[in-house]
Amino acid sequence: MARTAPERGHEREGRGEPTKSAGAHRLRCGRDSASRRCGRAIARYADQVPEHRRTVQRLGLGAGLIGLVLAFGTRGLYWLPGDAYWLATLATPWAAAAVLAGSLTPRWRAGAVAGVVALCVAVLVYYAILGLLERNYGASPFGLAWLLAAIPTGALGGAVGALARAHRGPGFRLAIAGVGGASAGELALRATASGRTIELAVLVGMAMLMVAAAAVTAARRGEALAVLGVAALLALATPGAIEATLAILRAARYGA
Repeated sequence: MARTAPERGHEREGRGEPTKSAGAHRLRCGRDSASRRCGRAIARYADQVPEHRRTVQRLGLGAGLIGLVLAFGTRGLYWLPGDAYWLATLATPWAAAAVLAGSLTPRWRAGAVAGVVALCVAVLVYYAILGLLERNYGASPFGLAWLLAAIPTGALGGAVGALARAHRGPGFRLAIAGVGGASAGELALRATASGRTIELAVLVGMAMLMVAAAAVTAARRGEALAVLGVAALLALATPGAIEATLAILRAARYGA
């Protein structure tokens, strides 16, 4: 005798086999579970939004303040009596400012953004002072073309600063050694192109003291060697990087 569809369904349930109604129930439960998970994720994100907003505001304000201080400090050197203005032509303090801005956070991506913000604010404010207050924008050979250098330098320096903060002692020692090595390399380059041998020698000595302090305070011998290696590498690479940057800026500004 042929069985009806309900009888076959009851028989499958008796054998423990899934029926269409059981499968539909599991599908609904799966959908409900996914909806609940999605809802919890949205709720967690909504709870974190104020914290993220505060972090972004803190980074933006901190990086902007560093940029303002850098711009006014650099331009202010031209207002001092004597020939202290040549210190304003050094590039390493700008890289150090990017590292400082990046150290406001332990996240390297956010640090890179903070470094870019700091240097871009510094460039814009510096040339606003030069062009709007002093009415002397044409005296700058490159002008706002410096933004082309500020963006990659700020991103790299900011990321280094954030990684230094994330790794605390060793990271900060490596960052200090890098700034000291880069400063020594740039000053050595300037010494060959100017007659300020004594002043540059003093500044090179100060940069080497920074490197020595970072190496002496290292907890392990391997870390001290890494500090010295980073300083030496940047001391050798910085002059070439500066010359390459100037060549790119000349091409961007003058097309040559």
